[in-house]
Amino acid sequence: MDATTIIEKAAEFILVRDIQIPDSQDDRYFLGDVILRLAEVLSRYGAPTIEMRNVSIEIGGLTRADCQGAHITLRTDDQTGRRTAGSFRDLTYKLTIAEDPKPSRYGKTYAFDVCQAFPAFITALHEVHTAGFTANAVEERAKAYWLAAFGFWG
Repeated sequence: MDATTIIEKAAEFILVRDIQIPDSQDDRYFLGDVILRLAEVLSRYGAPTIEMRNVSIEIGGLTRADCQGAHITLRTDDQTGRRTAGSFRDLTYKLTIAEDPKPSRYGKTYAFDVCQAFPAFITALHEVHTAGFTANAVEERAKAYWLAAFGFWG
């Protein structure tokens, strides 16, 4: 599944809607990591501001050509090739500290798939916060997901 779909499923799981756990081991892991990163971002930075939401939409609109050319490009995978949500957390952090965020600046650092899915991450963050979920509550949902998907929490 693409990153946007996984992020949407993570929000559905947090909001206690019925979802089907993905068949793919990679998708299962990525979905669980998205839930954990949503909890981490809520804990560290709180809910996204309107400005952050607007910039995330602009970042999502960057073209593939806008998202290349950096010395190091942050993707949605780790060194082993397993998809993770760390790039979404990092991009959120950069938006919280930017005085004048320019979407094109982020395109040079983040891969196209990260930029394209980032609005979904910020939207999911907004939805779970608006629904009254705290960082601790989202982390509890992450535990429930990992137990259901993998049979362990560690």
